[in-house]
Amino acid sequence: MDSFRIAELADRTGFSSATLRYYEDIGLLEQPDRTAAGHRLYDAEDEARVRFIRRAKRMGLSLDEIRDLVAVWAVGECATTRRQLRELVEQKIVAVREQVEEAATFLQQLQEVSERLAAAPEPGEGCGCAPELPQVDTVQLVQIRPHDRTTDHTDTTSQERRDHHRERQRA
Repeated sequence: MDSFRIAELADRTGFSSATLRYYEDIGLLEQPDRTAAGHRLYDAEDEARVRFIRRAKRMGLSLDEIRDLVAVWAVGECATTRRQLRELVEQKIVAVREQVEEAATFLQQLQEVSERLAAAPEPGEGCGCAPELPQVDTVQLVQIRPHDRTTDHTDTTSQERRDHHRERQRA
């Protein structure tokens, strides 16, 4: 089996040598074999493990979560690794959806403030330079279910909410 040093593993995987040494220190990578001079020697299996770590990081998994998966992966239980990875990914999906909904709600509030600032103030309203942040219910996003590709439209449009808001202001 071909072996290579840490600099080559770093080049092949896009991680720095220092990061690879850190991953060894925290148990993400096993301690590699060494040359008589003490240089680390890696092989294709180590490279595959580092690529797995990179993919897991891109999915937003923490190093602790990755360490747990790598431990299961190391003993060759693919089904167990897949199950654990799926659970972690599902948790990340829920967290990202929540963040996206919060961002969409905040975006809508900013858009409404921008519209108010663009419009000339009504007589007696002051200059309109410091409008209140509008109260906006959480924006529900359209969800596409991967298993059946159906959509769930559960919210009114932004235009309908703006029209309703304008009507309340006039009343």
